[in-house]
Amino acid sequence: MAPTASPFNDQHKKWIIYKFVELKSEILVFIAFRKELNPNNPRKVPKRYAFHRLIQEFNHQGTIAELLI
Repeated sequence: MAPTASPFNDQHKKWIIYKFVELKSEILVFIAFRKELNPNNPRKVPKRYAFHRLIQEFNHQGTIAELLI
């Protein structure tokens, strides 16, 4: 089964991971992303599960530490 395509570009991915390290909460990252990066139309923000998948992928691969270097 092929992995699902991410709705985030590379810049968004880095922002999400940095925010997660700062806030330690997927829901708070979701709210911050919605407010900061798309304040005019919050419906265009991907669903919360997309954030969860992205954060879990980075936790599983251990690449959060590599991004922070």
